Amino acid sequence: MWVGLTLPLILGMSGLGVDATLWYMDRRVVQTVADAGAIAGAHVVAQPSATVQSTVVTEAARNNFMAGGAKAITVNAPPLNGPNAADNGFVEVIVSRQRTLLFSRFFKSEPTTIAARSVAGVVSSGSHCVLGLDETMDAAVEFSGTADANISCGVAANSSSSSAISITGNASLTADPAQAYGDIYVAGNGELVTEHPIQSFSSRIPDPYGPDGRDLQVPVTPVACAPTGPAFSSTVTLDPDRYCGGLKFTNADVTFNPGVYILDAGDFEVNGTSTLNGVDVTFIFTASAAADIGNLKLTGGTVATLIAPGPGTGLFAGVLFYQDQRALSFQGSNLIDNKSQGGSLTDMRGAMYFPNQEIVFTGGADTGNGCLQLVGRKVTFTGNGTIANTEQACIDQGVESMAQLRVRLTE
Repeated sequence: MWVGLTLPLILGMSGLGVDATLWYMDRRVVQTVADAGAIAGAHVVAQPSATVQSTVVTEAARNNFMAGGAKAITVNAPPLNGPNAADNGFVEVIVSRQRTLLFSRFFKSEPTTIAARSVAGVVSSGSHCVLGLDETMDAAVEFSGTADANISCGVAANSSSSSAISITGNASLTADPAQAYGDIYVAGNGELVTEHPIQSFSSRIPDPYGPDGRDLQVPVTPVACAPTGPAFSSTVTLDPDRYCGGLKFTNADVTFNPGVYILDAGDFEVNGTSTLNGVDVTFIFTASAAADIGNLKLTGGTVATLIAPGPGTGLFAGVLFYQDQRALSFQGSNLIDNKSQGGSLTDMRGAMYFPNQEIVFTGGADTGNGCLQLVGRKVTFTGNGTIANTEQACIDQGVESMAQLRVRLTE
C-alpha cells in the first residue's frame, strides 16, 4: 500500500532529476551559443545591424544551434538592457530553446524555456604611436642591431607575415600594447617588454590619415615658388610657402613661422649642426610627377624642435610631416626611406606620415614630453630611441587615435 501511495512521488522526483539534468545541459549549450554569437557580432559591430544579425546566426549554426521552431536567437545591436544599453560598440545576444518535459510532466505540462544572454563589445586596451601599414611585408615594424627603443605607447603592424613585428639581434623594445595582424617575432638576444599580453593575429589598424581615416590630400599650392638657394647655412627665418626643389640646411639656425610648407619636388634635408625651431608647422612633400616627390633626411648633430598645429587648425591638425600618397615605394628593389637619424637631439610633436615608404628612426633621438606618431609602409628602429608620449599630450596635439581594440565579453 505504501509503495502504491508513494510511487507517483518517487517517479516524479526521479523524472524531475532527469529533466533538471537535461535543463542544465541545455543551459550550457545556449550560453555557449550566446557567448560565441556575441563575440562574432562584436567583430562586425561597426557594420549595419543586419550584418551583425546574420553573423550571429551563422556562428550559432557552427555550434549546431539552428534558429527556428523551439529555438530562438535575438540580436540587439546596441543592447537594450544592462550597463552597455544603447552603446553602439556592443552586441547583446539572447538564445533560448524550449524543452519538452519527460518524466516531470506529472508536475508541469507546458514545455520549459531555457535561455541565456551574453553581451560583447569592442574595448580599447591602449593606443599605438607606431604603425607599419604594409599588409604582407616581413618586418613591417623592425627593431634590429643594438636598437633600444623605449616607447610609452603601442606598436602595431598590419602585415600578415609571421614576423610582422620583428625584434632581432640585441634589440630591445619596451612598448605597450604590441599588436600585429600576423605574428610577432623575437629572436637572438631580442627582447620585448610589455604590460599587456601581446596580440598577434588581430585586426588591422585602419590608416588614420588615408582613405579609411582622415583621407588627407595635398592642398592647392601657390603658382610661384619661394626663392631658395642651394642650401641655407646661416641664421634664417622662413615663412609658409611653396619651396620648389625642397629645403636643405647645413650648419644653419632656422626659425619656421607657423603654417604649411609645401616641398615641391625636393627633400627636407638637414646636415651638420643645424638648429631648427618651428611651432604650429606642417611640411608636405609633393610634386607633379610621383617620382619627384621628396623625402625627409634629418641627420648629423641636428637640434630640432618642430611641433605640428593643434586641434581646430584644419585637416592637417596634428600632422608634422606628410608625404603625398602618390609617392613611389621602391627605387629598384630597395624600399625608399625617410630618416630621423644620427645623433639628432629632437623634440618633434605630431604625426610623421609616409604611407608608401619607410621611416627610419634611430640614433638617440628623443621626442621630449609630447606626442609623436610614426606611420609608414615600414617603420625601422636601428638605434636608441625614446617616444615619450602621453595620452593627454596626443589629445592636445590633435593626432588621430590608433587604439588597440579587443573584443571582450562584458556581461
